Amino acid sequence: MSLEKVRSSFASTSIIGRSWQRNIAGQRITSSVVNELLTAIDAGKRAILLTGLPGSGKTCVILAVQEVLEQRAQARTDLAPLFIQAREFADLATEEERKAMGLPEQWVEKAARMADEAKVVVVIDSLDVLSIAREHSILTYFLAQIDRLLLIPNITVVTACRDFDRYYDYRIAARQWDCELKCQPLDWDSEIAPLLGALGIHTAIIDSITRELIRNPRELALFVELAQQEGSFNVVTSQALAQRYLDTIVRANSKLGETAIQAIEAIADEMLKSRSLAVPHQRFTASQDIQRALCSLNVLQETQEGKLTFGHQTLLDVLVISGAVRQGVTLNEFIAGLPPVPFVRPSIRSFVAQLAIGERRVFRKQLRAVLTGSAAFHIRRLVAESFAEQIPQDDDWPLIRDLHDKHREVFQVIYTQAMLIEWHHFWFRHLVPVLKDMRDAEGLTAHTYRVSQWKNEDAEGVLSFWTEVLSLDWVDGKNIAGQLGHYLSKINLENLALVSPLLEQLISMPRQEHSFLGHALARCVAAGVVEDLWLWRYIVGDIHKDDVIKYRFDNKLHCQPHEFGNSNNNFLHDRMMQSTTLLDLALKSIEQWSGVQSLHYGNTRIGYRNGFLHETSYNDDHTQHDHQHIDSGRALMDAVEAAILNHAKTHSDWWQCNRERLCFNHEGALLYFAILACAVSPQANIDLIGRMLSNKYLMEFDLAYELGTLIQAGFIYLDMPKQDAVMTCILSVWEEKLTEEDHCAWILKKKAELIIVIPCYLRSSEAQAVMDAYEKEEGVLVRQPNIRSRGGTVSAPFSFEVFLSSSNSGVLHLLGHYSGHVRDFDDFLVGGEREVGWQLREAVSRHPIRFLQLLSTHWAEIPEGFCDDIMDGAANYLARRYGNLQTNG
Repeated sequence: MSLEKVRSSFASTSIIGRSWQRNIAGQRITSSVVNELLTAIDAGKRAILLTGLPGSGKTCVILAVQEVLEQRAQARTDLAPLFIQAREFADLATEEERKAMGLPEQWVEKAARMADEAKVVVVIDSLDVLSIAREHSILTYFLAQIDRLLLIPNITVVTACRDFDRYYDYRIAARQWDCELKCQPLDWDSEIAPLLGALGIHTAIIDSITRELIRNPRELALFVELAQQEGSFNVVTSQALAQRYLDTIVRANSKLGETAIQAIEAIADEMLKSRSLAVPHQRFTASQDIQRALCSLNVLQETQEGKLTFGHQTLLDVLVISGAVRQGVTLNEFIAGLPPVPFVRPSIRSFVAQLAIGERRVFRKQLRAVLTGSAAFHIRRLVAESFAEQIPQDDDWPLIRDLHDKHREVFQVIYTQAMLIEWHHFWFRHLVPVLKDMRDAEGLTAHTYRVSQWKNEDAEGVLSFWTEVLSLDWVDGKNIAGQLGHYLSKINLENLALVSPLLEQLISMPRQEHSFLGHALARCVAAGVVEDLWLWRYIVGDIHKDDVIKYRFDNKLHCQPHEFGNSNNNFLHDRMMQSTTLLDLALKSIEQWSGVQSLHYGNTRIGYRNGFLHETSYNDDHTQHDHQHIDSGRALMDAVEAAILNHAKTHSDWWQCNRERLCFNHEGALLYFAILACAVSPQANIDLIGRMLSNKYLMEFDLAYELGTLIQAGFIYLDMPKQDAVMTCILSVWEEKLTEEDHCAWILKKKAELIIVIPCYLRSSEAQAVMDAYEKEEGVLVRQPNIRSRGGTVSAPFSFEVFLSSSNSGVLHLLGHYSGHVRDFDDFLVGGEREVGWQLREAVSRHPIRFLQLLSTHWAEIPEGFCDDIMDGAANYLARRYGNLQTNG
């Protein structure tokens, strides 16, 4: 099979079904989704689905993509596009029939052959037409071919279908796609208004309902064609627009008139009964002149095989209903006369829409007959969904109430599918009072969740309803409260002021373990509609005295970043820096918690206590771990630390009022923050620094390293008497332990660590004597934080790449050095012989021949363990190269 023949076959198939009305009054609107589809193709996505509402322009997008691909293929030999218009094959049941229409028998095999040499993009339009086709097997056939194509490398499949079929045809709904894109409605300001203005169609009189309707490209095309003849107008529904189109273009045409209307009604009825979108032209009952006139008006079109179809698919449904109304057929009779197959769905929806235009009493009567009748449930569901799309009236309640009481499955369809704001008000007027009177807790809870859809359209009404439900003692408010947090986090910014009363009520209630309440709270606090007091209550509201002495507050502190948004959210950090109210609340609570712990564990000898010190950044400098877990306590302390340091840098009023409170606080965490703050701005706080550094008990606390940093920053700014006092204090630390000989060396080091940061020329002779004594015994002092805990993964001292880059003699020296080497405490996470052996194995697996030769030549010189590692590395190479092992990913 030559590639030229394959390309020729692709080109022949790709021209089928390309005749499609893509212009509106001679102008074409380009959809942004075309570029999105091309980007997905270029990115290597294998299975791409395009969806959208009926008439949203899916075929136009698909054809535009195919044209771009064909243009690219003319300049490139590594790309081969194939377009298949599936609707042309919808009524063909056999391979022979499809071949006769232009789809080769082995088109998948040809695509596979082409994929060996080029990127193949198979574009299949109109899966939704196959979904409702008379031949049920045709959709199964094309889906099976898509599955076959996706097994072949270098092939991308792009296909399209309506939203309804994407979700309700199980054969399509069950499938997974690498990428799903959707045809969005046209934009009035940037696309529709300029087009209408260019065509001389006045837009000022077009109301909001009509504007929304003609955002659909197919509806816009009908509107423009009519408006060019009779000027701008308003219309309520798609059904009414199509009917007006027929009345103007066909019925009002003296050469066509009622004869043409009845002729096209007849072929529409034929299509519906035969479940086909095309009929033989012989079925057209009017004259050839009328047929030609209808084709020239694009009311009718000829298909690839010479059959007749409608230029706008909407016309099929409108004409079917028009014929039924002409004969006085009711909705129930119309449904009873149709086979219960997917093809009839659009016509039934159109019938309901047509009834909705007329007298409401007749509309309800015919709906009741169907919804409470014996039709198949999927038909009753379709009618119920169509009803839910209409604006309800108060007189509809008796029908809805009967469905609620006796046909709950149908009521649920209306209830869940009714999206219009008018339904929201309708439920408030009629359904909610009934649920309250019946004390239907389950129903009222369900409605509490249901109204969230209208939380921004009717924020005041929805929030008031939620508040009322929470006050009812016969409703489970705890479960409702957990869900309300999520809804409140989605309230628009302009409505946040209305949220605060309900939010404060929710904060005061018991909460579930996982809640979105913090998201809503963060937005309200940032907007200034909720006070910081409520933010602090949210953070610490679950903490009681007993929790303070438990590990990590028993996980009841709520201030992790994800609780206020996403995991990268710095909300609490930023808010603590902005709000002195929040910072004051945090300090007050930390001091209270510290007092609780002090009472529980007792006071220390020096009066200072670690408290929450190890929940701060202090822990980063005084531990060695591969990973540092940031829990809620650490998140809070980090925010407090950042706020205090920021106030100290700016020497704010808050800092001036609180610095003494912090600098002489006996809680280790707050004292640590104060020391850091003073070290940042030593000159502005020199009076406090002198007093702190003259405190013997403070010098003996666990902050000796940080105090050394403070001495280094501020000592030169102290006057001479204060400098002498500081050195005297340093020389007196731990004096009571001097009698214990074992502690002498340790005490000497502690003093030296504080003295070394004092410039030499400012040291007293006594202080310098201490330094001399230490260096004589221990050598040069390296000042570093005291590491209190270590943990992590022991790793090799170097990577396998060192072995690969070293000469053979260098490898032998390394192996000799690490033979028998065991890691010691000073190299806590640095491995020894075992870990070096692991790296040797990795090196051998990448260059086995070299290391096997080294092993053969220097067997006696290589330690036994490393010999085994070389053999293991070679075995790993063989397993990867010739075994069935696969790399990750």
